[in-house]
Amino acid sequence: MKEFKDIGIIPIKNIDTGNRTLFFKTYFWIFCASSIPLGFACIFFIGIWGLLLLPVISFLATMCVMFISDKISDIIKIIYGATKANISVREQMQSVLKTVKVAKMNKEYSKAFEIVNSILLKDPEFHEALFVKAQILHEGFNNIDAAKKYLRIVIDKAEQGNTIHTWSSSLFDQLCENPT
Repeated sequence: MKEFKDIGIIPIKNIDTGNRTLFFKTYFWIFCASSIPLGFACIFFIGIWGLLLLPVISFLATMCVMFISDKISDIIKIIYGATKANISVREQMQSVLKTVKVAKMNKEYSKAFEIVNSILLKDPEFHEALFVKAQILHEGFNNIDAAKKYLRIVIDKAEQGNTIHTWSSSLFDQLCENPT
């Protein structure tokens, strides 16, 4: 769906592509730098067939360089506290939910409803998204029964005393008292 690209869900890139490119660049530089000295050594000690060992030796040297540089970068990350950002699906959906709330405030209920449904497909236990869906059903589509259904789910599953539980209970009571 096109909207997701616009609202912040970034597809996971093929991280391996960067690693392969780095490997081939490293291999190229090691091969070029070692061609002359290793080439002479191979010819001198092994003969002309020793030149066939040059790509193999370069490959092994590249593997060693890549391994050592990876370990050095891990140590530097530990020292400086730099780690990969592990953004959970819930955190990604939290940012998408902000877009839903903006669409709801702009009275774009169909758009907001479509996006909140896609959020709930990925994370059906996301209480805040269920609450916002209930609000959209109530405010945008005047579907009180469906709104109550989603509020009931949040009330039953959210921890009592939690903000979202309190808001859901309050809206549920309000819809029961004044269904119009």
